[in-house]
Amino acid sequence: MKWGHSEFDFDTIAVDLLDRFNALRGESAPEGWLSIGDIASQMNAFKQAVLNTAKSLDIEATMLVGVNGYAGRYYSPEQAQQIIEEYGSVEAVLDEWQTVDGIARQNDIDRGKVQTAVKQLGITGKTMRSEAGRIGLHYTTEETAQILDHLTEFANKQEEWRNLNTLSELLPVSRPTVESLLKEMGIDSQMMKGPTGRLSLHYPPGTAEKLLAEYNKIPQAPEGWISGAAIAKEREVNGRRLTAAIDKTGVNGSQYRAANGKPALFYDPGEAERIRQAIQEALG
Repeated sequence: MKWGHSEFDFDTIAVDLLDRFNALRGESAPEGWLSIGDIASQMNAFKQAVLNTAKSLDIEATMLVGVNGYAGRYYSPEQAQQIIEEYGSVEAVLDEWQTVDGIARQNDIDRGKVQTAVKQLGITGKTMRSEAGRIGLHYTTEETAQILDHLTEFANKQEEWRNLNTLSELLPVSRPTVESLLKEMGIDSQMMKGPTGRLSLHYPPGTAEKLLAEYNKIPQAPEGWISGAAIAKEREVNGRRLTAAIDKTGVNGSQYRAANGKPALFYDPGEAERIRQAIQEALG
């Protein structure tokens, strides 16, 4: 076979190959369907604004081949109209208004901290759209300054916040006891980074003093009373058997401080004897 120009029409072959390639890429766009660029021109906006607005409306584009022979994302006339109307219905963002992400990025602050500050200050913001068509809450320069002042004040106080480990070291009780007291007292906490950079729950200034005051309200156990742990050790049973025996007897016990200072449930001599008998019966 000869490959001379007279026997081989390169133009015909090229067109045929292009047609075959376009056929593989998808169907041709029906008349009236608009590409992302077409809609962006009508909106006088960036192409990204079209995509973001379509996403907010849960509108999905269809891959089609345009008159230029290239495949791309197209929208039906109805979808295009929805996108254009939605984009125009939301007020364009004013100069210097900021989103949570913008405040966090420009000031190198964790986004979660900015969100927390907004919530604590009760700032509602205003729904607006950016040049890229992103619709979300924006904050005025005054509100942004208020948020940053709040975060600065919070950062200055952060050194006085303490996590569970530190509170346990300051108090004559174990970590589980501290956790129990915090829960009973309903003291709020916040996730913060400690000196090592590790995130953990921290409690506000004055928490240690409040816990100590609550702890001091717990009296020493009366003479002759015994804790559940002491009964379990005495009878050489585990916590599960002890709990089963206590449940069977129906005794409640009372909270007192042990000799080592730790709060625990104690039982009077009569209650303790009933628990011992229940354990004995379970052991056979």
